[in-house]
Amino acid sequence: MIAVLTASSGYSQERTPFEIKSSYIFNFIKYIEWPAEAFSADKPEIVIGLLGNDSKANTYLKLINDSAKLINGDKNLKAKISKNRKIITKKVTSLNDFGTCHILLIPSEDVLKKITGKDRSGLQALNEKSKGFPTLYIGDFEGFTDDANGHIEFKVEKKRIRYIFNLAAAKRSNFKVNSSLLKSALPKNKGE
Repeated sequence: MIAVLTASSGYSQERTPFEIKSSYIFNFIKYIEWPAEAFSADKPEIVIGLLGNDSKANTYLKLINDSAKLINGDKNLKAKISKNRKIITKKVTSLNDFGTCHILLIPSEDVLKKITGKDRSGLQALNEKSKGFPTLYIGDFEGFTDDANGHIEFKVEKKRIRYIFNLAAAKRSNFKVNSSLLKSALPKNKGE
């Protein structure tokens, strides 16, 4: 599973699209800095939430949980990827489960609609529920970053897993983003 964290983003016989996208999440942790108020002495860990209870969400949950266990168990990886913060995962199956997540992966627009009662505008409902907590929203469906609150959208382009990064949304959330993360992102809009 360590290879998941360091391999390239192209399809291969050994890696599934889920594994590649899951590995991207750990790169996002590595290259994005959350505002200071996102952590406290009694809650210093990074919380990755997975929205929904369908097979796609459960596949992501297992992969991310397995990788988090490896990182948490290796002090060098933990220092390199999460700045020595423990990484925990959380399944979010209702708005009441949401609470505070540093990252929320939304596997499909259907799941977003089922949980919030709204389609892409459901991100606003999640924002209201989090009471301003800085959550990085990642969507695995087309058009996710068209919403003003959508930060990262996974996209398949020429059989490669890529991502669109909504820098304007990240700035509004007070995230500090390493430029190398932006260099490998697809532009949000043509001409950007």
